[in-house]
Amino acid sequence: MKTTLGNRFKQIRKSLNMTQKEFAESLGVTQTTISGIEKDVANSSLTLAKLISLKYNIDEGWLLNGTGEMNYFPHEWSTEDISGLMQKFEAMKIILNNTVSVFQSDKNKLYNIVESFGYFTSIVSVMKPRDIDSDIYLTMIYQIFEKLEKYFVNCYFHTKNGNANFESMYNLKKQEMELQQEIIQLVENISALFVKGC
Repeated sequence: MKTTLGNRFKQIRKSLNMTQKEFAESLGVTQTTISGIEKDVANSSLTLAKLISLKYNIDEGWLLNGTGEMNYFPHEWSTEDISGLMQKFEAMKIILNNTVSVFQSDKNKLYNIVESFGYFTSIVSVMKPRDIDSDIYLTMIYQIFEKLEKYFVNCYFHTKNGNANFESMYNLKKQEMELQQEIIQLVENISALFVKGC
């Protein structure tokens, strides 16, 4: 028997041992959004499906259509241990390679992907493993990208739901402004860290 989109969302959330609120926060959306999808009264956007797929090792085809298996890669990973982190890293390398191959005909996009990856690799490669500043830097980079991910999804819903009720639109805008300030503060902190090291 084929499951509904709502059933599959719930199955993912339950496998992660998350409440609707926790699952929504991890994706940068509201609990109402997750609740609506799980009750099959609202659809998931392709952006949200792609985010879940990348973030939680979920096959996008299974999530959207119920075809294939839930997990995209044969082994689930847990980012709580080194083995799980290495599994996720290997999986993300595959996704990066696939993304790069898709953008090979677009020089600007390919340039930005390759150079961004190159700059990050260059900085990380010269860090001393025991240097406390390297831990702080990597933590802040992670936090910036986590917040950018949430901001991107939040903005997507804000744009898509232009005719939603005032309260939900106000909450989305408020979340966006809070995320903007958090990102700005983290960028300033990283700048200060580099100035200190010069």
